[in-house]
Amino acid sequence: MRKINRLANFVVWSAIVIAPISFVASGCRTETVYDNEHKDTHKWDEHEDAAYHQYVNEQHKDNRDYKNLNDQEQKDYWNWRHQHPDH
Repeated sequence: MRKINRLANFVVWSAIVIAPISFVASGCRTETVYDNEHKDTHKWDEHEDAAYHQYVNEQHKDNRDYKNLNDQEQKDYWNWRHQHPDH
């Protein structure tokens, strides 16, 4: 019985320690994207991703990943983005 309790305690404590670490690590992924037209860089994170999806919806575009867009489509997005800054 003690071995089962020790094993259960180990599993619970492992989950308590590992879960927050994996959550933080998954939420910290950002990329830097260079906007050639405006000569600036943008941090692509969940906030920028939300702005991109707003653009896709407003412009009635196909919902594709930004990195799969051609140069003109990316240029169109950054032109829109500079006209719709964060508040």
